[in-house]
Amino acid sequence: MVFTQCQAASKADLSQGLPLPEVPDTLVLPQQRADYVVAHFWDALDFNDTKYALDTVFMESAFSNFASVMPVATQGAPMQDKIDALMSRAAVNAKSYRMLANVAEKYLNEIDSPVYNEALYRYFVDAQLAGKLIDDATRTRLEFQQQCLSLNLPGTPANDFEFIDRDGKKRKLSECFGDATKTLIIFYDPDCDDCHQLMEHLQGDQWVNNAIDHHWLTIMAIARSDARDRWEETKDALPQSWIVGCDITDVEGNDIYYLPNTPSLYVVDHQGNIVVKNLQPRPTLEALMNND
Repeated sequence: MVFTQCQAASKADLSQGLPLPEVPDTLVLPQQRADYVVAHFWDALDFNDTKYALDTVFMESAFSNFASVMPVATQGAPMQDKIDALMSRAAVNAKSYRMLANVAEKYLNEIDSPVYNEALYRYFVDAQLAGKLIDDATRTRLEFQQQCLSLNLPGTPANDFEFIDRDGKKRKLSECFGDATKTLIIFYDPDCDDCHQLMEHLQGDQWVNNAIDHHWLTIMAIARSDARDRWEETKDALPQSWIVGCDITDVEGNDIYYLPNTPSLYVVDHQGNIVVKNLQPRPTLEALMNND
């Protein structure tokens, strides 16, 4: 007897979670194996089976595993094709489709997630916008996300903006590259506790201070444009070895930078190209050291 994909999926025992697909022995390279896993990860789930497809714990556990494999697989059009196919399978049930979309957003687009990855989340945004199952309000929200996710992509020149430094001089971001191998830009709010914790950590880290002394790293702390008064009161508390300023371009309001959290961190190379966008604060030092 020949089963359809959904019929075959319904035969699987999912009580212990979604089983991983068996990768053919002929696929030996890590990327090849990851490509296969991403393409077949959800095969055992019938998205019409709402017992599992609408079970938050089941779906989040499965998606966490799925998201951990995605970065190893081939990116670009091949990955988009896989996510398009996945969302098309989920479209057999509108509630299951929404569940998958929500879980993808929670795990890939919330910066506190251990698998946070804007680039991977964009595949899901693009897949939904290409489909027909979203309402007008969701489409508007996703189109805005798509615009934000398209700003300052790694490998592209960092969008320029103007700021006032602590001496009152008007400067441009593009004038601050070249003296160091990398620049860490911290967009912050002077009244943000998380910002203070991060910057205190950086100030006290020996590796960071050595990197600054040896011109391997420049740190720029740029306060929000609407925090000028508080910035004036607090700017001199930050290290003299840092470039400290206040945004006067309104980079967020004018859609020049996507700043989903405070602080928001960007790493830029000596040529002014984005290396990392919206770096998570927790592994900041590791990411700075590992992104050559």
